[in-house]
Amino acid sequence: MQVTGGRILAQRIFDVADEVRLAEAEALLRKTSDRLSFVRTASRIRNTQPPLQVVLDAPFSAVEGVPARSVVTRIYDLGAVVVTFEIPLPGPMSGEDLISLAARVLDSEERITDEARPIAEGITRAVAGASKISDVSNIVEDYTFIIIEGTTPKLTGEELKNELDIARLLLGERGRIASGERAHVLRQSFSYNPEELVVLDWNSALIVDPRGGLEVADVIELASMQLLNLRAYDQIVQRSLTRLYKEIGGRGARGFLSRRYRQLSLDIMRLFVDLSELTDRFDNSLQMIGDTWLARIHRAAVEEFDIPRWRRLLEDKLNVLHQFNTLLMDQVTTRDSMRLEASIVALIVFEIFLALMKLV
Repeated sequence: MQVTGGRILAQRIFDVADEVRLAEAEALLRKTSDRLSFVRTASRIRNTQPPLQVVLDAPFSAVEGVPARSVVTRIYDLGAVVVTFEIPLPGPMSGEDLISLAARVLDSEERITDEARPIAEGITRAVAGASKISDVSNIVEDYTFIIIEGTTPKLTGEELKNELDIARLLLGERGRIASGERAHVLRQSFSYNPEELVVLDWNSALIVDPRGGLEVADVIELASMQLLNLRAYDQIVQRSLTRLYKEIGGRGARGFLSRRYRQLSLDIMRLFVDLSELTDRFDNSLQMIGDTWLARIHRAAVEEFDIPRWRRLLEDKLNVLHQFNTLLMDQVTTRDSMRLEASIVALIVFEIFLALMKLV
């Protein structure tokens, strides 16, 4: 079996802002270069705010000795920039050669991230005037798509499973692997028609599609972006908790003024609002138009990326913040009430004193 056509997409997703106003961002980017193309991508996914796509044709070498044909960047209104290196397969190759190439790409994780970071930073600077930036994390999500568009002889998805060691391909493993690990990798396999195949793993996916369509990759990209946002906000909430522990522990109940209590409580409430807005916007951004195939892929990606666990962890930390906020406001209210009562008592004593002075 020979793989006669296809490509590898090495993807990096960066958290760059709280929000990007895409219409303004497009206007800003159009002023910087006439070599950029702008495409609103939606495919079969109805996105209320489709990402702004910028294609860079300049040569990049994401993997040493393997040039990328192009770099596609996508800017999402949720404040994420996706940088994808497109690496074409260098002519017909055997299954073992493809596994070797995929392993080189997967082994070059840090190099690809280092190549992608300045691209994302350049895009971020260019659209700074259209961005809201307050608290951004340093988290980066990475994912690799191995896309096969043709084989000789022409094989169905099921036949390809027998001809190509897909588990080693997705794990980037040059040597042998155990049958249990192979079964674990292959458990997330999907086929819409005999010629197509999708195998989804936590860090990479195989997409067999003679049409070369990218709808499946788009859906997985959205799931990766959801994971990025959850991890980013988890980091922000953890920083808020650490700050809260430090403030209260360092100052103690007596030295912690009501004004500081109120400011900290305000910051916590603002964080709750931001998280609620993020969840609503993301949930509304992904709406399948009766496409059960893409919906199945998305659900599988959500499960594979362990997104429900990340969401539970974030909710638990938010509950802790909520409890702290309630305690803070109760203490502020109690202290203010005590001060008010003390002021009233002082006024009464002062009135009595004035009355006694008049009698004297």
